[in-house]
Amino acid sequence: MAIPALSKRFGASSIPARSHRKLLDYAMDIKKSSGFQADGPVRLLMWLPASEQDRILPRSVEQRNPTAFHLEATCLLEEIVIGQKLQKPRHHLRDRSIELESRQRASEIRPGKSERPIHKFSGDVSGSNIYGLDKFNHGRTPDWLDELQSLRMRFRDGDFGQFTNAFENEKKAEGRKSSKHHRKTLSPEYQRMVTLERHLKTLGNRTDKVEELLKEQSIIVSLASAAHNDVSSDDVQRAARTQELNERRDAFRARLDAMPKLTRMRFDLSSDDRKALSMNPPLLMWDRRKADPMIARKEDFEPHKELCLLDVEPRHPYPYSMTSSQATYFELIASTLLRRSSQKLGALDQIAPGAVQALAPKTPALWDLGQGWEQKMGDLRVRCITADMIYQLAVAWDQWPFKPDPVDILAKFGSPDE
Repeated sequence: MAIPALSKRFGASSIPARSHRKLLDYAMDIKKSSGFQADGPVRLLMWLPASEQDRILPRSVEQRNPTAFHLEATCLLEEIVIGQKLQKPRHHLRDRSIELESRQRASEIRPGKSERPIHKFSGDVSGSNIYGLDKFNHGRTPDWLDELQSLRMRFRDGDFGQFTNAFENEKKAEGRKSSKHHRKTLSPEYQRMVTLERHLKTLGNRTDKVEELLKEQSIIVSLASAAHNDVSSDDVQRAARTQELNERRDAFRARLDAMPKLTRMRFDLSSDDRKALSMNPPLLMWDRRKADPMIARKEDFEPHKELCLLDVEPRHPYPYSMTSSQATYFELIASTLLRRSSQKLGALDQIAPGAVQALAPKTPALWDLGQGWEQKMGDLRVRCITADMIYQLAVAWDQWPFKPDPVDILAKFGSPDE
C-alpha cells in the first residue's frame, strides 16, 4: 500500500518535485540542530520516485555527487523498498563480484519471521553467466545482449539464414562464388548478429585486461600495506622493500598508461568500487545496509509509478565540529570537487595553486591505507573521498596562510548548491 504522505510530525515527507532538495535541507538541519532537529534527532521516512534514487543512495562510486556526499556525512540511509527496474542485474553499475560481496555483508534476511512475501525480497544478482558471458563481470550489462541472444536462437532455429533468399537462388542457378557479392548479400539479421558478436569479443578482451590489472594492483596494495606495517626490519631492508615497491608501482603505471582509454576507464571504476567496499565502514551507504530492500512494482501504487522508500536517520551527535569558516570550506571543497566525480584530488590546485602539496601532508585520512590510499599524492579520485578527508582538508585549509577568499572561489566555480 502506497503512503503518499506521512505526518510531518514524525519527520516524514511527501514526494517533492526534487526529493534531493528536501533531503539536503534535512541534512542542513542536522548540522545546525535547527528545524526538525532543534529538539533532538528526528528520523525521516520518504517515498520518492525511483528515478531520483541514484542521486541520493548511489550503488557505485560513479554515481556519487555532492548530494550523496552531504547525506553520507550527516545521515544513515537505508532503502526499505526498491523499484523493480532498479533491482534487475543489468542496472547494477558495479562488477557482479562486488555486488555479491556487498550482499554477503548484509545481515541474513529470515523471510519466515516476516509478513512480507518471500518473492518480494530483492538482492538477486544472478545472470552473470547468460549468453556465454561467464567472465564478463565488469559494469552494467550491455543493452544489446538480449538482442544478440534472440538472434542466436533465431539463427539456430532457422528463422533466417546467412544469405538472402535472392542470393541463395542465384548461387544455386549460376554456381558463382564472389566474395564481394557474398558480402553484399548477407541477410540483415546475420550481419547484425556478426556485428554484435564482434562487440562481445571486444568486451571479453577488455575484461581480460582489466582482470590482469586488478590482480597486479592487489599485489601492489598488499606490498604497500606490509611495508607500512613493518616494524621489524632494519633501515636497509625497509629501504630495499620501498624501492622494490616503487619500481613495481612505476611499471604498473606505465602499463596502465599504455592501455586504451576505455580499458583504463573501466579499470579505474572497478578499482574505485572495490576500494569503496573495502573501507571501514564501506564508503557507500548502500553497502552498509542491514538487509536487502523489498521490491515494489509500479502496479502496486496508484497512479502507477516506480517508487522507493528511504529510511533516513540523523548521525547524532554530528561528528564534525567546525568553526564557521571551516564549515564554509567544507562545503566549498566538497561541492567543487564532486561536481566531476572522475577527477582527481589534484583538482584542488584549480581552486588554489599548491593546495595539494600544502594540505595533503596535514590530512592523515588521505594516507590511511585502510581508506585505500596507496597512490601518489593527488591521484585519489574524488569519487572515493570520505567525509573525514574533506573535514581534515577543511581544517587544514582554514589554517593555510595562502588560502583564497571564499568569495573568489564562488566567483570562479559558482555556488555550492547544485
